[in-house]
Amino acid sequence: MKRGCLLSFANYELLLFFPVVFGNMVCDLQFSCYQRGFILDQKPRSTVFPLLGFYLFVLAPSVIANGAELDYLGEIPPGNQAKLFAPGIVSTDLAEDAGLIFTPDGNEVFIRLANFPMGVITHRRRIDGKWQAPEVAPFSGQYWEGRLAIKPDGSRLFYSSPMPLTGEGPPKDNDFWMVKREGAGWGAPVHLGRPLNSDIEENDLSVAANGTIYFNREGEGEPFDIYRSSLESDIYQEPELLQIPGREKYMEVAPMVAPDESYIVFTSDGRPDQQGSFDLYVTFQVAGGGWTTPVNLGDGVNSRSSDKFATLSPDGKYMFFVSRRPLEDNWSAVKRDYKTMFNLYRGPGNGNTDIYWVSTQVIEQLRPD
Repeated sequence: MKRGCLLSFANYELLLFFPVVFGNMVCDLQFSCYQRGFILDQKPRSTVFPLLGFYLFVLAPSVIANGAELDYLGEIPPGNQAKLFAPGIVSTDLAEDAGLIFTPDGNEVFIRLANFPMGVITHRRRIDGKWQAPEVAPFSGQYWEGRLAIKPDGSRLFYSSPMPLTGEGPPKDNDFWMVKREGAGWGAPVHLGRPLNSDIEENDLSVAANGTIYFNREGEGEPFDIYRSSLESDIYQEPELLQIPGREKYMEVAPMVAPDESYIVFTSDGRPDQQGSFDLYVTFQVAGGGWTTPVNLGDGVNSRSSDKFATLSPDGKYMFFVSRRPLEDNWSAVKRDYKTMFNLYRGPGNGNTDIYWVSTQVIEQLRPD
């Protein structure tokens, strides 16, 4: 006997675990393309109905809600080959730079625009299921702000800025600032103080689930290195220089730390296996706190152009990054007219940076056994 389900599942692949949970029951799941619901052959009826009712009306609504939260602006998720993210919406003719950040509820996305004369942090909000037009973030718009990071629980946003401590006047060196989530918005910027901030440039931070900040700073007579500062009693501690193999010779910038601190993806230049002007590498934390020799993320991620500034999606499934790769060759077999060229100049892949994304399986397949 077949019965139709009235619920429509936005993330219906999650239902594949249902026959496993009720393995002693004969369940034949058939998906309706018209309703994106499901039809179920049920045997025996007396056993299945109570459990099925509990699943559909107690568990399923939360599954549907969670699955619908992270819609990634309606984009089809990538595999292990990086693809352009949201062309014409996020990736445009402007310079989208320093990575992309989604809030955990999926209702807000942040990105920095790095066009002259001033780089600003912008955001879009989803209200009543509809994405709104982009705006300059409430804490940005006066100084050339740097990379943005979010604590994985969504409670705090961090960014670098040359804004003076008074909030007025000409810029100073880059320091780290933080804003707290307040209702549906964000609070006033708070300077994170010493010893995290110093008299030299602090840039490109990433935040672990426990609040530890990973960032880069230029050392004396050495390339840029990655540091981390732990959070104790709500105070950031003296930064620790990470001893990543090769750090004395090659620069490591723009770290993206896993929420559990098990790995770091960073941008580097000058390494012998490099494919472009900047490439993305991964290093894994090992027992005792050391780090593995960095591995290039390969041609599924890196290109002959500049690839940098990795960020992680809230569900950990995808990595976003910035790339300057072109979408067209620098020659054409046919003569192009002005309108064609104008449209190419006004779209992504025009020489400014764009946002790409890729499955984090490209990282996991490199994880040591």
